[in-house]
Amino acid sequence: MIFTTLFIFMIIELLIVSYVDLKVRKVANIWSVFHILIFGLITSYNAMNGIFDWKALVIPVCFVTVGFILFVFNVAGAGDVKFISSFLLILSERQQIEFLYYLTWITVIVGGTLAIKNIILNREKILVYLGIKEKKIIAGVFGKKFPYTPLVLLAWIVFGCKELNLI
Repeated sequence: MIFTTLFIFMIIELLIVSYVDLKVRKVANIWSVFHILIFGLITSYNAMNGIFDWKALVIPVCFVTVGFILFVFNVAGAGDVKFISSFLLILSERQQIEFLYYLTWITVIVGGTLAIKNIILNREKILVYLGIKEKKIIAGVFGKKFPYTPLVLLAWIVFGCKELNLI
């Protein structure tokens, strides 16, 4: 019952965040603060019942660390990294691993599909630029980064449906 409520609530949140991310390409920090507040409530409740496990912090801390490195190298957006890291805080360790599994596969499928599409549509330009060894121009052929929160939404739906035995 608790996961069902969380699942529905987070779908609503992810729909809002994804819409804003698609429109303005930004993920507001307020969502991360909100997740941290939820984490505080869950932690307090679990601590009172003696069931809190500190291992559930390892994956979010690792994710934000790796995400920071990816941000420095302009691979990931800071807002996306903060959002996903704080999002992971509200899940158990097992759920974090499963959610990241689905998120990884969805990222590979969507990112791979977009890359293949860009290669096919721009194959002549790519061949010309490869011939003159213009790496920056080749990178520009693939376009800009895509908003990531819609992929988080899709991964959450798949994960939640599996968790609730709907698929």
